[in-house]
Amino acid sequence: MPDFLTEIANALRDKSEKILLVGGFAVNHHGYTRNTLDLDVMIASDQIAPLRQYLMNTGFTNIQDGPVALHFQHAASGTRIDVLPVDPQTFIALCEKYADLTLYEKITHRIKFI
Repeated sequence: MPDFLTEIANALRDKSEKILLVGGFAVNHHGYTRNTLDLDVMIASDQIAPLRQYLMNTGFTNIQDGPVALHFQHAASGTRIDVLPVDPQTFIALCEKYADLTLYEKITHRIKFI
């Protein structure tokens, strides 16, 4: 698991935001092999600002705001994070639906793998 994932979760910890890890890293977490070059996370759309601020403060550039995702890239490492915002009600429903999934041990109350 990339260290920056822990850092993102820790940055959001004080604000009670959660993120859902989706995409290749989530698939790998569940024991399937999937090569991926980026990290895909889902957040509630009303939580974009704090995550954007954290990423910008830690060396990421907001390279594109698309219709369904925001794309960030770290200048030094080239690490790319794609942020998929969903409306808050949908996000809450997803968190409840996947409440019983295994969570990342170090940040159990912040990141769920779906």
